[in-house]
Amino acid sequence: MALTRPRYSQIYDTDWKNSARVATTADVGNLFLGNTQPNTIDGVSLNFNDRILVKDQNRPFENGLYWVLSVGSGSNGWWSRTLDTLDSSRMNSGMTVEIEEGTVSTGREYKLITANP
Repeated sequence: MALTRPRYSQIYDTDWKNSARVATTADVGNLFLGNTQPNTIDGVSLNFNDRILVKDQNRPFENGLYWVLSVGSGSNGWWSRTLDTLDSSRMNSGMTVEIEEGTVSTGREYKLITANP
């Protein structure tokens, strides 16, 4: 039997965020040091104001959603956290993001499954 309409009990613990254009596939370096971010993620060339799901950082506190503020020319772009993941109080267990493009992540949905930060 196919589910055509989710029931409240199936989505009560989900915190849906706006979709991201791409998601990282590896650590992209220090995100709090400006002017060091790449201009291509998962095979997609970034544009100003693209939303990126960063999920593979060696320093987990850097994971979250980011906006592209400046594309740069290789690895000198500038990203900033989006308002909906600006701090840990806005990133709850169940946070879910869909990915629009990318070689690896197109159409994927990522959900934060750890305890609330």
